[in-house]
Amino acid sequence: MNSQDENSELEQDRTQCSDQSESSEVDTNSGSEDDFISSGDELTTVISSDEQRHNFGFASSLSEHTEYFTKTLAYALDSVQMDKSLVTQAQISGKINNKNQKLIEKKEELRMKLQHLKMLHDKHITSNRLGQLERDIRMFSTRLEILKNGVQKTSLLGKKSTQGVAQKYPVEYNQARDKILEREYD
Repeated sequence: MNSQDENSELEQDRTQCSDQSESSEVDTNSGSEDDFISSGDELTTVISSDEQRHNFGFASSLSEHTEYFTKTLAYALDSVQMDKSLVTQAQISGKINNKNQKLIEKKEELRMKLQHLKMLHDKHITSNRLGQLERDIRMFSTRLEILKNGVQKTSLLGKKSTQGVAQKYPVEYNQARDKILEREYD
């Protein structure tokens, strides 16, 4: 309802301006310019319509200023181009918000999957694999010690010992040991 009142006021202003321009054409054609300026009727109507629109005099109240700014803002917001730009801006904003929400969801999903994979890795691979490797290394080191030094067994009947490779074949053992220690690694 408010925008209809504003539209009707604007139409009245336009008709007054067009009537004034027609009458000025008639006056300029029929008389001199001095007659047109001296006729105070048209000048007062132009001044009064300007004062009605703006009314920024010292005697105006705050409510009149508020009313003027409200009407001006309402007229600006009622324009078609403003509507189109607001629609476009809202659509773009909606698309951006949608993409942002999808990214947040994907990020959360990836974080959960990564956490699950880390838990599975720690549970199955790290503990089992490292434990198995440690057992294998201990087993191989004990076997190598037995091969190198031999085994000494004690039983109720007495000590029984077998010689290792180092005691049985000392020359060959030292040659092989030197060969391995002098080997160059890439």
